[in-house]
Amino acid sequence: MQIQDKYGYSAHRAITEIEDDLLGRAEFSKNLSDAISNWKGQDSLVIALYGDWGTGKTSIKNMALKYLNKMSKPPIIIEFSPWEWSAQERITQAFFDEISKSIGNLSFSERDKKLANIFKKYGNYLAASESVLHGSSLALPAIVSIVAGLGIGTSLLIDDSRTGK
Repeated sequence: MQIQDKYGYSAHRAITEIEDDLLGRAEFSKNLSDAISNWKGQDSLVIALYGDWGTGKTSIKNMALKYLNKMSKPPIIIEFSPWEWSAQERITQAFFDEISKSIGNLSFSERDKKLANIFKKYGNYLAASESVLHGSSLALPAIVSIVAGLGIGTSLLIDDSRTGK
């Protein structure tokens, strides 16, 4: 339950409980959770909620997750927020670390441990690649300038040797 002061004001914060829905979004959240739980496709399912800041996207997500977790056999849910990572090159590694931790927490089977380890290694490899590419992209303007300078200098030398000057 969100805490309100004596005037009825509350902090602008997403609701986390279905009972706190004062705007009638719970039914939509329930329908969303039903659609997710009934997905039988072979491909990945990607769902996005679009709307301006403060329109209730996180509240809807929170209520849909509550409905999903109330199921007799809830799906595996891994929450990841890229907004928590200021360093772009760390986002990929953090994402795969989160998957690794979630899989590792699900079961203590040897298969799950191996799968969790694979995701962790994959995240580390991608993070290393991103760091190299990020460093290269920072150095690219300098490298292009040097190569261009060498090219111009070389062309001047070649032109001078042809004209005998």
